[in-house]
Parts: sequence; structure tokens; C-alpha cells
Amino acid sequence: MKLPKWLRWLRWGRKWEAEVSTRPRHIYAEKDGHVLDFDWYPASPRRQPVKDDIVIIYVHGGGFSEGSPREERYIQFARRLAEAGYPVAAITYRLTMKGLSFSCDQEVSIKRGAFRAAAEDIWDVTRYLTGEHVTLGLDNPQIVLCGSSAGAEAVCCAAYWPDPELPAGFRYAGVIGMAAAVLELAWITPENALPMLLYHGIDDPWVPYATAPHHYCTPDQPGYLLLHGSASITARLAELQKPYTLVTGTTGGHGWADKPMFSHLEEIIDFLEEEVGKKSFRQRTWETDWR
Repeated sequence: MKLPKWLRWLRWGRKWEAEVSTRPRHIYAEKDGHVLDFDWYPASPRRQPVKDDIVIIYVHGGGFSEGSPREERYIQFARRLAEAGYPVAAITYRLTMKGLSFSCDQEVSIKRGAFRAAAEDIWDVTRYLTGEHVTLGLDNPQIVLCGSSAGAEAVCCAAYWPDPELPAGFRYAGVIGMAAAVLELAWITPENALPMLLYHGIDDPWVPYATAPHHYCTPDQPGYLLLHGSASITARLAELQKPYTLVTGTTGGHGWADKPMFSHLEEIIDFLEEEVGKKSFRQRTWETDWR
């Protein structure tokens, strides 16, 4: 007999709470009075990554002011990737805009500082993973950055910010962004361009699909800061003849910051297998509606 829906949700909720409390957790830094850590989702022993050890750093959204990797949707996403053979480090990071305005009345220097702080935390996680790879059961970690909304902006900044604080010779293996943007297109160069899989709603009211001011501020406002969204990033990659996939949501707005984690997982796995694992060169764009 099928259980009532409310009882199924109750049982799932208890299972989720138990997993949050028992999930392996690693502290990677302590900054500004905050302990920063990540939940570790080891790859399922049933499947192995295509090449070396492809590891995913996942960065949650929340406008640099809220959110947690322990939210149910992020746990489900990380578990599904791990079950497919790709270990995940779902991180906490400094939420520097907590309690502050992040809109047009906020000074640009403070806004840029939020992006920078998140990038620095991602670099710290990267150093931890490369330094502790044996402890984590990894041979030769190939790190892919993945994020949603503010997390997608953070991973793009971490991937391309000039002079990153990373081990000498280190290079990320790829970027997956859901409603992503970068502060400067010129940061993406022939030398550092990475394979990218980007999802973005063309009608996103928060993170611009192409190039537009943050929160669509006007030039006379203190918070006027240009952001370059997924369409502009992939245009830059096309100019440089580098691999990319851009999936444009014709409807759905900012919902594309979450939707791919559940409705497009096969495409994400394909990207990890082909562009990252096999180094396949593909330049792809397509549109899809919200369904």
C-alpha cells in the first residue's frame, strides 16, 4: 500500500536530517571569526570517473548573504553526482553581505569585495583538496567548479580572477554555472579559458543573461557595476575558440539557478565525461522553455 504523501515527506525529512548530521565534514579555513568547511560526498564505488579523479566543488547561492550547502536541494544534487561517480565538496563560504544591502545603494567597492572574498574561499578549498587528496582517497584530482546564482558568480570569479592564490601550475578542469556572471570579460584569456557549461534564463531579473549592470542599477547610483552573464561569457569563449555549452532558458527567469540540478543532470554528466574527462572540443548553444 502506498504511503500518504505527508508521511512520505516526513520520512524523507528525517532521512535528510540524519544525513546532514552524519555527513563527513572538513574544516578548510577559519576567517573573520567564521569556521569554513565543506561536506564531502565520496564517489560511489559502483562507478568511477572517466579520467583521473574528477572532483566537483559546489558553491550555493543566496546573494552572498544567506544559504547553506545543507539545504535539501543541494544535498540531492551532490548525492546524485556522487552516485554517478563524481565526488563533491559542497562548501560553506563567507557571506560578506549578510545584513547589508546588495542593491544600487551599496558602494561598488563593497560589492566587488563580496565577489573577491568568495573567490578566495574557493581557492582555499582548492588548496585543501589538492593538499589532502590522499586522505580523501583521490589520486590526481581534476577540480571542476560548480555554482548556482551567487555561487555561479563566485566560481566564475575564482576561475578567472587575475593572479589567483593557487598552487603553482594548478589549473581548474572546468566550470558549471547556473545563472553565472563574471566581473570582467578580459579576465578570460587564451591561456586560462576553461571548458564551461552554463545555464541561464534570458529573462533573469537578478543575474544578467548578457552584459548589464548588477541589479540593473543606473550609472548615477553608487552600486553601478557591470556584470557579464552567460551569453557574454560564451561569446568570449567563442571568440577565443574554446569549448563551451550554453543552455538558454526562454522562460523561467532566475529559476535556472536551480532547475539544471534536477532536470538537466544527464547533460551535466555528459559535460563531465566529454569536455572534462575526454577533453572533447564542443561549442554548443540551444534554447529550451520551462517544462
